[in-house]
Amino acid sequence: MPNKFGKYPVSSAVKQYLAATRKYYAPSTDVERTRKLKYIVKALDNLGIPHNPANVTSRDVIIFLDWMDAKKVGNAHKRRLMRYLRDYLAYYDNDIVSLMIAKKQVRVPAEISKDIRSLTLETVQFLHEVTKNMAGWDGTVARFITMAYPFTGLRPSELRTLRYMDLDQADWTIRVSHPKGEGVYGQNRRAVILPQAIPAFKEYLQERTEYLREHGESVNFESLIPYNGREGLTYWGTSQLNILKIEIEKLAGIKFKIKDYRATFCQLAIDKGADLTAVSKMMGHKTTVTTETYYGRIRDDSAIRELRRAFTEPDVLCLIHS
Repeated sequence: MPNKFGKYPVSSAVKQYLAATRKYYAPSTDVERTRKLKYIVKALDNLGIPHNPANVTSRDVIIFLDWMDAKKVGNAHKRRLMRYLRDYLAYYDNDIVSLMIAKKQVRVPAEISKDIRSLTLETVQFLHEVTKNMAGWDGTVARFITMAYPFTGLRPSELRTLRYMDLDQADWTIRVSHPKGEGVYGQNRRAVILPQAIPAFKEYLQERTEYLREHGESVNFESLIPYNGREGLTYWGTSQLNILKIEIEKLAGIKFKIKDYRATFCQLAIDKGADLTAVSKMMGHKTTVTTETYYGRIRDDSAIRELRRAFTEPDVLCLIHS
């Protein structure tokens, strides 16, 4: 009987699965799962596991797990690979991975909370200060983003793809028109511009007006942060922004990631006593669980102070001494 997946069944099955499910994932996530799934099926093929995903058995899953152990695959990476394998097989009505986990026939490493990489206020200020030595439009943009990112909480892509019309200068808020998961699960939201960044926004907008005038464009040009590419003014791309970040690193002598600013916004807000629900909403999270797990947590000393305060309230003391 001919194999319905063609001459190269593994690759055909993967392509069919990816094509059918692509609309449910953000572009960046789809790139990642495509890469990981190709890695998985190549490993399965090398291990002699059936090409047809519907025929993969519990023994095959154990062989794959043993292979990862032998390769010393880290727990976080192993967890992701097993999740991609589970979803891939389930698409072909093979729930063997889920069943094995439910029956405790295999143990998938638990997800461990990552250390939160946030910057101190002193570091934020220093990174901004060094950009004052950068000339031209790159310098202007560098000075702007080193204040805009840590005091808005926007994702790297959300700021660089921001439209000028999304900026409300009356109340200094931002309408995030290109959120993570846009067109799939992402929702437009309003984000705050904290007072610390408002002067930087005002200064940037003045320099932006001059820059656009030099290029024959009006202040209403679509991109809030224009980039002068081969075909004229457009939006900044990920690679261009990363190159600019590297220039800042060289001047500062400090390694950092643009996304560190997002965790910084969150941690600073929590340290200031901001309500976690409000912080989570500003960051575009569905629940506070994501906010606490990956971006900011109440520090031990803050928790200690809060508990002491709560238990020194008059009504508590009266209850104890009654």
